[in-house]
Amino acid sequence: MKQEKCPMCENKPSRAELQNGMKISESFTIVDCDACGHRYTFFGDDVSEEEIYQDERYKVIDNRNSVFDRLLSFEYKRVVNEIVKRYHSDISVLDFGSGKGKFLSLCKAAGFSTKGVETSLPRANFARKHYHLEIDSDYYSKGTLDRAPFTAITSFHVLEHLSKPKELLANLVRDNLTPDGLVVIEVPNMDSWQSIWAGKSWLQLDVPRHINHFNKSSIISVVGAAGLRPTKISYFSFHVGLLGMLRTCLGLVGYKGDIIYTLKNKKSLPLYLLIALLLPLSTVLELIASLFGKGGIIRIYASAIAAGGNA
Repeated sequence: MKQEKCPMCENKPSRAELQNGMKISESFTIVDCDACGHRYTFFGDDVSEEEIYQDERYKVIDNRNSVFDRLLSFEYKRVVNEIVKRYHSDISVLDFGSGKGKFLSLCKAAGFSTKGVETSLPRANFARKHYHLEIDSDYYSKGTLDRAPFTAITSFHVLEHLSKPKELLANLVRDNLTPDGLVVIEVPNMDSWQSIWAGKSWLQLDVPRHINHFNKSSIISVVGAAGLRPTKISYFSFHVGLLGMLRTCLGLVGYKGDIIYTLKNKKSLPLYLLIALLLPLSTVLELIASLFGKGGIIRIYASAIAAGGNA
C-alpha cells in the first residue's frame, strides 16, 4: 500500500508541504494538508500491510489478569457505564476493530448483545476462544452487518489506521446504527502535551501503521461527516493516555526503548524502578493536560444529529 494523498480531502501534497513536514525517515513524512489542515503520514513507496503488523508491539499474547488488563477493564467499564446511563436495557453494541475482545467481554458481562469486527485473525480468534464472542473478520468498507442495527457503535484506536476514515465511519453509521444510537470514538491526540514534548519519539505516532494523526478539529470533522453531533469529549485514559505520558517522561530522561514491547515480553528491573519513580509525575501531568484538552487521547461520544440527546 501507499499513502500519497490526504485521507480526508484526497489532496496531493506539494513539494513545499513535504519539505515542511515532520520527516520520520527517508520513507515516511508527517504532512499538514494545505487544503483541509489534516495531519497524516505520507509514503510514496509500497509498504506491506501484513509485514508492518508483524511488529512485536502487535504480537498477540494472553495478558488477562495482568496489571495492564486491570487498567483496561477499569477504563472500558467507564464507557460501558456511559452506555447504560443512556439506554438502561435492550442494548446492542458493535465494536469496530474489536481487537482481542476485552471491551466486548465487559459489554457481554453487562448484559448487552454484542458483535465485533476484527480483521486480524489472531486477535479475532483470541476473542472467540477466550471470551466466546461473535467476531466478523471480513474486511468492511460499507453495507449492513449481521444483526444490525445496533444501539451503540464503538471504535477504539482504529480510525488512525485507515486510509479513508471519514468515508468508512459514515458508511458504518448510516447502515448499522439505530436512529437514536450512540457512537464512541477514541483516537490519539496529536495536539497533546506528550506528543509535543516527545516529538518524533511519541509513543502514539507509530508510523507507518498510524496514517492519520488527529486533533480535536479533525476528528470532529470525521464525526460530523457521519451525521453525528458530539455530546461529550474526554481526553484522559488510564491505559493509552497515561502510558503515553509515562513514555514521554522516560524519553526526557534518556530512555529510547519500546516500553510496550518491554512490558509485554521482558523483565527489566532498572526500567521498573524508573517507572516507579516517574509514574506519579506522569499521572499528575496527564491529569492536568486532560483538563486543558491536551491529554494523550480524544474520546468522543456522539449522537445522530436528528436524534439529539445527551451521551
